[in-house]
Amino acid sequence: MVAILLNHGASTSCLVEKQNVVEWASLNCKHVYNILKVHKGVSNIGFEVGDLVDAANWNDDSFKTYLQGREGLIADHQVEKALYESMPLLVTATLGLLEIFIKAGADINKQGTEALVRAAMSGQLPSAAFLIHSEVDVNAPRAQWTPLRSAASNGRLDMIEFLLDHGADVNSPAHPIDGRTALQEALENEFSEFVCHNYHNSEYQLGQCRFLLDANAPVKRPNGKPSSALHGAIDKAWHDMISFMLEPQRNAIINHMWHDTILENMGVCEPKTPTQLAAESGQLETVKLLISRSADVNAKPAVWVGITALQGAAISGNIMVAKLLIESGADVNGSPSYVKGRFAIEGAAEHGRLDMVQLLLNAGARGNLLNGTGFEEAIRLALDHGHVTITNMLKELTP
Repeated sequence: MVAILLNHGASTSCLVEKQNVVEWASLNCKHVYNILKVHKGVSNIGFEVGDLVDAANWNDDSFKTYLQGREGLIADHQVEKALYESMPLLVTATLGLLEIFIKAGADINKQGTEALVRAAMSGQLPSAAFLIHSEVDVNAPRAQWTPLRSAASNGRLDMIEFLLDHGADVNSPAHPIDGRTALQEALENEFSEFVCHNYHNSEYQLGQCRFLLDANAPVKRPNGKPSSALHGAIDKAWHDMISFMLEPQRNAIINHMWHDTILENMGVCEPKTPTQLAAESGQLETVKLLISRSADVNAKPAVWVGITALQGAAISGNIMVAKLLIESGADVNGSPSYVKGRFAIEGAAEHGRLDMVQLLLNAGARGNLLNGTGFEEAIRLALDHGHVTITNMLKELTP
């Protein structure tokens, strides 16, 4: 059909999906691209992004061969486009290829930052060294991903050390839009692992965090705002690391209720303070440490499926954590989250925590004081889940 239209004078001066028709065909439809080359004449077509991508998709040697002899003939925007279209170009940016790119017309000032971020991500030390030697800024100002953050996100401890040795700022501010510091990335990369199936060894990840903290990486963001680094360490139950983060000189913000904006956009949002997170997961020593640093044991729960620290301990059934919180002033009748929340005794009853129910009763639990319904909801939840003993115990306390 395309050939017929061309033979009848159809113009090729048009856009397809916001791309020049020839460039679009080179990337999306080789058959049409070949027809266009015959129609316009190969010499008039020149070099298209699809040609670069095809060469890269074969192997390094074919790509080098393709570029050799074409120095200065390939447009800067074509090289940039090919970088985004071709995975081999992104992950095999070896030193030799970088040199060929530059000889072929790539502008080191325009593309160097992105290339350095990619080199840091893939652990290409020679490429990173070449780019830094070529005066690419190691801190990539104004970029959402700095090279150091990229290396931390992908578990590149050797790259982290190299970048720090060559002037990378461990205190570089996070980008204002969903940005992360390098320390946050080292702690938070499990969501990226889920997406990319790139699972890092936990001990190696711990090593990255220790290295960054030893280099005086901030626990909070350099602009003074809170980060999720402390939450990340608690989530992984790294008590020694948590102790390190809570040293007074690090000024960690210990009552910050953090949530992941990526998860929030997916409709999953259960922000918690460090104490709420530690209590829910039964980390007694961490809860003790946080309380010793004046953590608020009565911090309000998040609006959506939130918990107080005591509610978290009651639901998970950790008696020792619950006792510690009560002794430290936790409100046994603290109000629940507005959406899908539970009073502490309701959460304990729902999950069949008989010893927890007794502990809460001894501490003065009175059920739903907001609506004046007492233990009615706790009884219903216990009954629905087959916890007969708890049901009968609470019924005896209901007038």
